[in-house]
Formats: sequence, C-alpha cells, structure tokens
Amino acid sequence: MGKKYRNASIMTEVPFSEQLRKVLDQVERKGVRLVGCDAISDYLTKSPDILELIPTAVEAVQTYLPDAQLFLRVYHDPEVEDMYLTLLVRLPEYDDAVIERIRKAEAMFIDALANRQGWLQITTDFR
Repeated sequence: MGKKYRNASIMTEVPFSEQLRKVLDQVERKGVRLVGCDAISDYLTKSPDILELIPTAVEAVQTYLPDAQLFLRVYHDPEVEDMYLTLLVRLPEYDDAVIERIRKAEAMFIDALANRQGWLQITTDFR
C-alpha cells in the first residue's frame, strides 16, 4: 500500500500519488512547464509537506509577474549536494523591479515553508 496524504479540504486520506498528479496537472493547466517530471515527483515524494504550497506559489508569481513563463524543476546545488524545487521565472523583458516582484511573490508563501522538509524557491535565469 502506498503513502497516504491527508487532504485538509475534504478531510479524507487520498493516496499521495493521486494528490501529486492532481497538483502537477493543476499547475500545468495554469501554464507551468514541468522540467524533469520524474525528478519533481521523486523530490515531492521525499518532501510531501510542500506539495500543497506549489499552487499557492504559482498563483503568487502569476499575480506579481503575470507575463512570465514558469518552469517547475528540481535544482541540484553542486557545491553542497543539496536539492530543492525551483519555480523559474522567464520574462519577455527584465526591468529593475523584477527581483522586488519575485520577493513579493515569495512573501505570499515563504512563511508556510517553515518547519517543512522541502523547499521551494522562486528564481529567474534572466533569459
């Protein structure tokens, strides 16, 4: 039997794999491109407590950066052997306010990451 995930909105236990697929489908429908679906699924299986924050992060970025292309991926930090989810923001043009808008979007969910196993970072590659 697989892991169960408690869905607070309906207070029933749902297999984690179903909840994972539902959340990833939801963000894909909002225009987020998933880069390395297997790596994302593996990361979230090991850190299931951040799954519910992904739609909130996507909504926050789309609020503050509505013209951005979004990519969800697992970032592997080669210097410290760490990994975490990134929501990568790409814009048609970058101005001086981009970093501030990213910070405002992050502020909408960053406190909820406290005391959780995983991490979700909003970033850009300025492409």
